Amino acid sequence: MADSVAVSFEYRVEDFISASRWVVARSPRTYLICGCIAALFLLVGLLIWWYADQAMGQTFMIASLAGGLLGYPLLLVGVTAHTRKSFDANPAFRHEFHWMLSPTEVTINGKGLSATLELANFQRVAETPFGFVLWQAAGIYNFLPTRALPDHETLVRVRKILRQGLPGTARVQLRSN
Repeated sequence: MADSVAVSFEYRVEDFISASRWVVARSPRTYLICGCIAALFLLVGLLIWWYADQAMGQTFMIASLAGGLLGYPLLLVGVTAHTRKSFDANPAFRHEFHWMLSPTEVTINGKGLSATLELANFQRVAETPFGFVLWQAAGIYNFLPTRALPDHETLVRVRKILRQGLPGTARVQLRSN
């Protein structure tokens, strides 16, 4: 097909880490978790301050601020560690993948993996500094690194295919050409 784009590449652990961190950093769940942790520390600090020792209560209230500020970076450290462990545990990622993007579907082939996904079924696509994140569902996404694209023309064609093929209800966050 004239409008299709074919790319071949091997995933790197850095690809997975950058995609996972990007997704987690933009998830509302992340901010909810960090806010709940900070609120819990603040509540415990207030209770201790009222009913027990004021100095210890102030310590817990300061810890609530530290928990709120440090919760986010610590969460990203945990995501990085989990992603690296998951990547190392899956031998399928150590082989070459072939992606074929057409205006209607994405075909992904690799050792032990073959999938054809219709673009109309994707809920969201976003272009990150490291590649394209395509969501099939809330926690299920595919990642196409931009380093796999040989030139700027291919990058422009991928953006065009994604804009045309995604349904009108999908959230599209692509950069301009």
